[in-house]
Amino acid sequence: MIRAFLAVLALCFAAQMVLAADGGRGEATPLPERYDLVNDLAGLLPIAKRYEIRAKLRALERRNGTQIVLLVVPTTGREGSEAYSLRAIERWNPGNNGEGNGVLFLVSGDDKPWIRTGPGIAGAIPDARVAQIFRAVESLIKQEKYPEAVEAVVDQLIRAASAEETSPTSYAYFVSRLRAEYLWAALLGLVACVYVSVLVWRGRRCKKS
Repeated sequence: MIRAFLAVLALCFAAQMVLAADGGRGEATPLPERYDLVNDLAGLLPIAKRYEIRAKLRALERRNGTQIVLLVVPTTGREGSEAYSLRAIERWNPGNNGEGNGVLFLVSGDDKPWIRTGPGIAGAIPDARVAQIFRAVESLIKQEKYPEAVEAVVDQLIRAASAEETSPTSYAYFVSRLRAEYLWAALLGLVACVYVSVLVWRGRRCKKS
C-alpha cells in the first residue's frame, strides 16, 4: 500500500516539474558541490515558500543541531531516488558534526520521493514514521497542492526531530540560487533607479539651458 502511494506521489510531483530532455531516465540532475537547507533545482516551490521552509529548518538547526536538507530535482536519471539520495547525503554530509544528525528529503520529478536519515537521527525518524509522514500528505497531493505537500512533509520531519539534542553544526551555507534571484532583482532595481535619476538630471539641465 505504501509503495503504491509513493509511486502515485512521485507521479504527481512529476506533473509539476520540468523533466530532462531525454524523458528523465538519462543523466541525473548534477549535484552542487555545496548545499543549502533548501535546494530547489527544479523550480517547484515559489520563492516565498522556499524562504518560509528554510526559516523553519534553520530554526530547528539552531535549536537542537538537527539539520534537515530539502533537495528537489527534475530527474534522478538512471540512478533512481534511492541511489541518488545516498550519493547526495554522502557528498554533503548534512549534520556535519560527527553525530549523524542529518536528514535528506529528496523530491524527484521522475521517481518516488525519498527520506534518508543519518544514524544519529534514525531513531526519531524510523521507516514507519516516514510512511506515516507520506500518508499524511495524501490529501494535498489529490488536490494538486504540491508545494504545500512538500512543506507538510518538512513540518512532520521537524516535529519528529524536535526532541533530539545534538551538537550544533558549523556549516557555512553557499550563496544559493534563491539568494541569487534576490540579488539579481536588487541589482536590476538599482540600475533602474540610476537610469531614472540620469533622465531626471538631463531633464533639469535641458530646462536650465
